[in-house]
Amino acid sequence: MNITMSKVSIAVKCSKCGKLNIVEVRPFDFSGEKVVERRCECFNMLVTLSLRNNKCCDIRVWCLACNNIHNYSVKWKSIWTKRVLVLYCPLFSYENCLIGRIKDICVILDNRDKRLNDALTHMEWKEHFINPGIMLEVFNRIQDFHDQDRIICRCGSKNIVVGLNTDSINLMCKNCMDNTLIRASNTLDLNRLKSADFIFIGARLQTRRSNY
Repeated sequence: MNITMSKVSIAVKCSKCGKLNIVEVRPFDFSGEKVVERRCECFNMLVTLSLRNNKCCDIRVWCLACNNIHNYSVKWKSIWTKRVLVLYCPLFSYENCLIGRIKDICVILDNRDKRLNDALTHMEWKEHFINPGIMLEVFNRIQDFHDQDRIICRCGSKNIVVGLNTDSINLMCKNCMDNTLIRASNTLDLNRLKSADFIFIGARLQTRRSNY
């Protein structure tokens, strides 16, 4: 049985700064002009929803994966009855927007992280890295830094690209192209990352603890 929800959450990463945003939308938000906009804290547009003929909802998503704006049309009813609507980037098959119940969205986000970890622990990946165990732990730490907004570039952008090497992980800012190399081949590399409060791309800032 489908249950009509009084509000839905929308999870989408900002195409400018890269931050994961989870915002809410309610049916009465569409009254009047019947257009709903949601922006990131950096004021970049994330998504717009437009009610059409009280039957369809036109959705525009500013895509992080390809830097384009994608248009989707879904049934108005499905937004408020489906557990999660998944909208994909047509170029990279990237899940660029999730709409639905917050607990179900969180399950999808957690599974996405698990798929990344599973890929790293697959046999062919093990053969690629000098120390697969350390690489996985460093990768997970970097993921935590990103989720907690603790990867900082001097240009202010949070749109960071991750590149995997045999013994390190390269973090590059898509905005200014500065980069930082995180070593990931031994326990000393892992402990150094554990002791850091932030990862700084480009210029280094001083805090109470050591940083990259």
